[in-house]
Amino acid sequence: DGGCHAPVYPGESKHIDFTLEQPATTLWLHAHPCPSTAEQVWHGLAAMVIVKDDHEASLPLPRNYGVDDIPVILQDRRFHENNQWDYRADYDPDGVAGPTAMINGTINPYFDVATQKVRL
Repeated sequence: DGGCHAPVYPGESKHIDFTLEQPATTLWLHAHPCPSTAEQVWHGLAAMVIVKDDHEASLPLPRNYGVDDIPVILQDRRFHENNQWDYRADYDPDGVAGPTAMINGTINPYFDVATQKVRL
């Protein structure tokens, strides 16, 4: 999929084709702008990817996205002055960890479940 050794510069584009050979799962993707990959991911330059297959489609799972099929992204954050993030202040070679959990970009989120079966 490229990487820091195959950059795409501003104003350029690149078409990438590949075959995904794995069962249904939830993955994530992100850019690889070496050496700032970790910082860009920490700032949110990443996305969830939901891989589906025939087996997953045959299961009796909720499928109404946003109603009973809810993607969940968990992050930990440390808030500084004026409730700002500070990657440089929090940077640690072993990873950046904070005491505040954020779920889907929200602190203390609430979701009113309107059904008996929910897929997260």
